[in-house]
Amino acid sequence: MKKIELSVTGMTCDHCVSTVKGALEGIEGVTDVGVSLEKAMAWLNASSGVSPDELVGAVENAGYHATVPTGAEAPLSASKHAKELVIIGGGAAAF
Repeated sequence: MKKIELSVTGMTCDHCVSTVKGALEGIEGVTDVGVSLEKAMAWLNASSGVSPDELVGAVENAGYHATVPTGAEAPLSASKHAKELVIIGGGAAAF
């Protein structure tokens, strides 16, 4: 099993959340589906046979837009944060 997060746009109410959740739960190999209207996200556990394209397709067939956020964004943010810490630390040492 693997944990997958999807960014879901187009949801405006609790009925939308239920529709997206049902679309994802209808895929064989998908369990523990959660959907947040406020965060515009869905998360789930999927067997290795479930592809991200299959998940996106199910959400889009339900009338919404979905994407799988790339993992490359997290290291970039972490790297930026680390540089800020180095600069702050270096500035404090100068005083």
